[in-house]
Amino acid sequence: MSRYPEEALGLSGGLSGFSWGEPTMTELHTAYVYALAHLANLGERSALKLKRLFATYDDWLAKAPSDRRAKIEEAIGARYATRVATNWDDLIEQALKELRRHQSENISVLTIDDACYPRLLRTIPDPPLVLFVRGSVDSLTQSMNLAVVGTRDSTPRGEEVAKGIDTAAHRGALDADARTVAVFGTPLNKIYPAENKTLAEEILRANGSWVSEIPLLRRPNRNSFVQRDRIQSGISIAVIPVQTDVQGGTMHTVEFAERQNRLIFCPRPLNGQQHNKQYAGIAALIDSKRAIPFQSEDYATVLDRLRAHSDILERSAKGKPSQPPTPTRPGRPPVPSRNRQPSASPQETAVQDKVIQQLMETFDSLGLSDNQDTFDAAIGIIRKKLYGRRRSTPKPGLKPVEDSNLQIFKARLSKPIDQTVFTQKWRERSGGIEVRFRIKGTDLTAIHTRTLWDPSSSPGSEGFFNVLQMALHDVARDCTVVDCEEVTNVNA
Repeated sequence: MSRYPEEALGLSGGLSGFSWGEPTMTELHTAYVYALAHLANLGERSALKLKRLFATYDDWLAKAPSDRRAKIEEAIGARYATRVATNWDDLIEQALKELRRHQSENISVLTIDDACYPRLLRTIPDPPLVLFVRGSVDSLTQSMNLAVVGTRDSTPRGEEVAKGIDTAAHRGALDADARTVAVFGTPLNKIYPAENKTLAEEILRANGSWVSEIPLLRRPNRNSFVQRDRIQSGISIAVIPVQTDVQGGTMHTVEFAERQNRLIFCPRPLNGQQHNKQYAGIAALIDSKRAIPFQSEDYATVLDRLRAHSDILERSAKGKPSQPPTPTRPGRPPVPSRNRQPSASPQETAVQDKVIQQLMETFDSLGLSDNQDTFDAAIGIIRKKLYGRRRSTPKPGLKPVEDSNLQIFKARLSKPIDQTVFTQKWRERSGGIEVRFRIKGTDLTAIHTRTLWDPSSSPGSEGFFNVLQMALHDVARDCTVVDCEEVTNVNA
């Protein structure tokens, strides 16, 4: 029997304080979501699944323990069921204690159900269940938030007087009397880098805010700053990388922005600066058409694009439920250019992308996108039927792949790696077997034939997964697969 009332728990509208007597319904709900996210020993995806399954603590308590355990096993696996399905009174008690610690340090706690939780962030594939905010909560929900990001090793022209592009962006906003938001990869009582303490305090005095998904008394891990980047892009309608090399934290933010259907703008390098390494990533983004280039005379056009895209994202966000969906990719970037008609002009390509994007948004609004792989396959077929598709010519010595016998393998890696280097290592390890790879941050997708799974089908083969692990180790000795799934019978 629970120590807490079992009547329906109301959803909060942003929780900045706790009573010190018997907890209220709002406090219990916040404690429940906090416990899922930080006390139940669950991974991010598993916590999201359980939050969707049991939206409130009342929903949790309403199920008999045996029924609850069965649902948990079905959702996230049997190995988690025992520790997750028991001792919830103790977890709630601990959550309330930790939440009151945040209150004592003037930190607001927002769950994904709160009215003041950023609407755009709620729609990303992997939204934080809980956000911790010091300062103005309203600053998170401004209609035209932009993420300005870049290297800390910036050029003098890139940063003017501040150290690093991020720091310069905050300073520029303050100088313009605008509100700015600092997204931490640490708890809010740990300012990093330490020399930014004065700037951080100025942000609060200017009615801005600090934001983190990491609670107090928790240590960040090596992936915390990468995960932080998805929040930067998630609360924004566009990302503006100013200076970056071809690898690094800025590129993580760009990759998250692409998955979240955010615009990406890059300033054209200044004369005499374009050959510096700090612009190598900018040049790559512009050359590959992943980003929209601009210069000072384009500001009016950029603002028009931002306003139009803001309207699209806001309409999409309003149609999303308050509880998080199963992690998929609600905001989808345009289908990659390799699927476009090879002979299309830039004007024709723009029309094609607009048509496909409108179809995707229509299907999404009709609730037809719940199964990500089926949805993406359907969009690919539609594009192929409408505009045709480039046929790749197999390279000499490579094994042909039959479309009717394809599978998709998805994995989360322990650290980001370079796709070009990995592809080369794969070819060396596999003896030239053709597998199509796509790597975005720590997410790896491979399209391959079913026979690659079975070593017995190819004498001397070590099997797909083993070769994959060896290729990963060739790129980085500490890179491994931490989570994976196989989607079978996919027609590419």
